[in-house]
Amino acid sequence: MATTATKPGTVIPDLDAATERAREVNDRVAETGRKVTSVYLDGVEKYVSGLTQLTDEVTKASLSAARELIAS
Repeated sequence: MATTATKPGTVIPDLDAATERAREVNDRVAETGRKVTSVYLDGVEKYVSGLTQLTDEVTKASLSAARELIAS
C-alpha cells in the first residue's frame, strides 16, 4: 500500500497516494461483491434444486396413486 507523502509545512495530501488508496478500496469492494454474489447464486441454485426435487417426488407419488386407482 502506498504511504501518504506530504511536503513539509503543507496540508495538501499526495493526490497520487490518495488515488491509489481509493483504487485499492474499490478493488476490495468489487471483489467482496463478486464473492457475495457467488454465494447468493449458490444459495438460489440449492433452493431451486430442492424445489424441483420436491416437485418430482410429488409428481411421482401422484402418478403412482393415479395408476393404482386405474389398475383397481
